[in-house]
Amino acid sequence: MGYINGRVNLSAPPAKVWEYITNPENFLDWIDGYVEGTVTTPHSTGVGSHFEWYGRIGPIKLKSSERVVEWQDNRRVAYEGTYSRIRFNSFMELREAEGGGTQLEIGIKCKLPLFLGGRSLDALFFDKFFQKYGDKSLQNLTSIFGEGT
Repeated sequence: MGYINGRVNLSAPPAKVWEYITNPENFLDWIDGYVEGTVTTPHSTGVGSHFEWYGRIGPIKLKSSERVVEWQDNRRVAYEGTYSRIRFNSFMELREAEGGGTQLEIGIKCKLPLFLGGRSLDALFFDKFFQKYGDKSLQNLTSIFGEGT
């Protein structure tokens, strides 16, 4: 199983960052790799909400299906789903940063299907692919909110 995580300090307060990052209408603006998508449940936030997103790797369009499995207002949200046929669990966790602002941490675990190489390719694939997208997504948030101290 591959794992990545990242952390960034943003200048905005946690409540403002939380409202933005958990609103699916904003996902395309900051989550790197998503090019289109939709909410597939009547509610767009909270446990049980479900989304279908599409990303691109070059000319290839890949589908992501995910649902919220944990929701702690203004603190933590966790998802489980698939990206193409790759299963993943992810989270975003916020805390007040020293000196003000928000410290945001993200984490993603994935498991490649055996026909794609299973464990032997998890780290190689994961490090190069998902870490790039996670880092770029955090950079996007820094551009939106400003870098905190």
